[in-house]
Amino acid sequence: MVIKVCGMRKLDNITQLDQLGVDYMGLIFYDKSPRYVGKYNIPATRTKKVGVFVNHSIAGVITAIQTYNLAGIQLHGIEDVAYIKELRHHLNLHSLGNVLIFKAFRVTETLTTKEISSYENDVDLFILDSGGKSYGGNGKRWDYSLLQKLSFEKSFLLSGGIDDTISIDELINLHPLCIGVDLNSGFEIEPGIKDIEKLKQYTKRNSYE
Repeated sequence: MVIKVCGMRKLDNITQLDQLGVDYMGLIFYDKSPRYVGKYNIPATRTKKVGVFVNHSIAGVITAIQTYNLAGIQLHGIEDVAYIKELRHHLNLHSLGNVLIFKAFRVTETLTTKEISSYENDVDLFILDSGGKSYGGNGKRWDYSLLQKLSFEKSFLLSGGIDDTISIDELINLHPLCIGVDLNSGFEIEPGIKDIEKLKQYTKRNSYE
């Protein structure tokens, strides 16, 4: 079971989350997001950090990886397979070949098997998120029955409007390739500030620790 908590940006909040032992924390580098990491002081953490990018320049992604010691990058825009191949090439050039690449999809009626499966050979993990006006952080749960209309062979994290009213076990049992969850707005006090006690109780109830 994998747990990623996204949209972290304040030092004390990050330090508190780091004590919970979740797998990943997400730092958002999209400057139109209310959770934009900006120039916040991000400490070293035991929790692996994933940078979230939306149609970012490859040079900018590389710089962020080096500056923030990112273990992974999450592409949340309209980045195509050619972009990802080029990005992978530059990661290798900079001796960053161990950095994971996640690709996020906004699951709606219009998302097709052809679109999602075309990325399988070039990324490490999918993020399946709700559709909406924003690139993530829409705070609404999507229709999980849409999973049955898609055919792909890549493991994924479920995202979008998840809160403590639905268990992790219930979510990962929706699909054999679902290996965990990506938590964000459902556990916030305000955008970018997580309710650490709520997260702690949620992970404990789900027998995570």
